[in-house]
Amino acid sequence: MTKLYFDCRDLLRAVRLGWSGKKIGLSFSGLIIAYLGYAILTYVALLAGGQSFGAIWGTFGLYPWVCLSGVPWYTALIYVVGILFAIVVLFRYATAVAKITYRQLKGDDFYSMGDARNYVKKNWKATIFSPLALFGMMAFLILCGALIGLLARIPYIGELAFSLGLPLIFAVSLFVVFLWVVFIVSLALAPAIVGITGEDTLETVIQLFSTVWSQPWRIALYEILLKFYAVLATVILAIFSFKAAQLIHWACGLWMGDKMDSIIQVALRLLPAQCPVAGGFIGGTASGVGGTLLVSGWIAGIMMLLVVFFVLSYSFSICCAGQTLIYLILRQKKDDENLLEKKDQEEEEEEREREEEEQKLEEEKKQAEEAEKEKEVKEEAPDEEAEAAPEAEEKPEEEKE
Repeated sequence: MTKLYFDCRDLLRAVRLGWSGKKIGLSFSGLIIAYLGYAILTYVALLAGGQSFGAIWGTFGLYPWVCLSGVPWYTALIYVVGILFAIVVLFRYATAVAKITYRQLKGDDFYSMGDARNYVKKNWKATIFSPLALFGMMAFLILCGALIGLLARIPYIGELAFSLGLPLIFAVSLFVVFLWVVFIVSLALAPAIVGITGEDTLETVIQLFSTVWSQPWRIALYEILLKFYAVLATVILAIFSFKAAQLIHWACGLWMGDKMDSIIQVALRLLPAQCPVAGGFIGGTASGVGGTLLVSGWIAGIMMLLVVFFVLSYSFSICCAGQTLIYLILRQKKDDENLLEKKDQEEEEEEREREEEEQKLEEEKKQAEEAEKEKEVKEEAPDEEAEAAPEAEEKPEEEKE
């Protein structure tokens, strides 16, 4: 088990904890799935709005988006569904990364990606529905406020009732503002809470309320520090990755000549127009490139995108590991409870299964012993009968004499 200081010094561990093959692999998978789902649904939304595929590709390429003003309602609906799909995927994978981080801090370095996925399948609802419950509460209270405004239009009575009820209305409005703060915090901490405790939606919401209420300044400070560490580490990895790509361009281009420049320039067209990477590669042009060079350039461009996703995956992994550390620290400060010393849901299930297996083994052992005893009794019975038979023959002969 890792010993923590339970203060801001522990957040530096997030940079090292994030640099893990399992966590980066899960983060990479989550980002790819979220991006593909978002991009496909956005293209479907634009196609449903009447645009052609060629026009969409020429305008957006691999980075589509929809301006919600002036588009049909079904286009906006499909686009929003794509955004929500990406958010749900990222929340699920953030929970998986938090779970692996928690088990690693407890000393279990063999907790696998498959174990984390299975855990998320059982507990993903709390991760998603906790922020939704908070958002629903805010929407309901705001709707009640709108209804009060409607009732206030009643002549004479309406404005008087509104004025007399202002203290209560102000209190509810203040609570809505607090709900908004808790909702923002839930977007960061909900995956960590579920990954650590495995609680349901209600308990997760309660933990969010109590944490924000009792530790507001620590939350703000820790989140700022974590974002600083994540950005710094991501920039360092991005620089290393960029220099590695430049080294490939220089070393392989010694003998490839113009082919390398043409491939790189085609590949760079798949990156965003404002991407600063293009300035690091000089020479060549993408115009007039065709055949295998064009195909190779597209493949190289996809590989560049995967490198970008790799860098972003490290940043995502740092943030998820850092949120896990933040909740562990806040829980210790709030409840004076070290969750690393507490058995989580999976450990309790494993212990229960272990006890059941031991009981089964004991029962099987007892059954085997009883079977052996019965077998020994059966084997002794014929021997006794065989010994008793000569004695029975001797008795009639004695009677005759």
